[in-house]
Amino acid sequence: MTLVLGGAYHISSDEAELMKRDNKKEREVFPIIRPVVEKMASITKNAPKVAVEEPVVVVGGAINFEDFIPAFSKTLGLKSFKPDFPQFVTPLGIGMYDHD
Repeated sequence: MTLVLGGAYHISSDEAELMKRDNKKEREVFPIIRPVVEKMASITKNAPKVAVEEPVVVVGGAINFEDFIPAFSKTLGLKSFKPDFPQFVTPLGIGMYDHD
């Protein structure tokens, strides 16, 4: 998402990341990254067949965009939702499983 946003605005990745995280710019940013969200859902939908049941729990900081879950769910064709504090999954996973 950051790469797409940076390319659309011809700005650095650092600037794009800050822009993506700026709640005041959500209405400007989401239409640009929406195709990325839809691609993520499409990849999930077309992944090797595994038992996927509703609801699908989506995590990561970017799902805090108001329209993320509706766009993802529509493309996926399954009800999706975000848990409380979805941005903490990656750091918690690293803490739990990085034993080096």
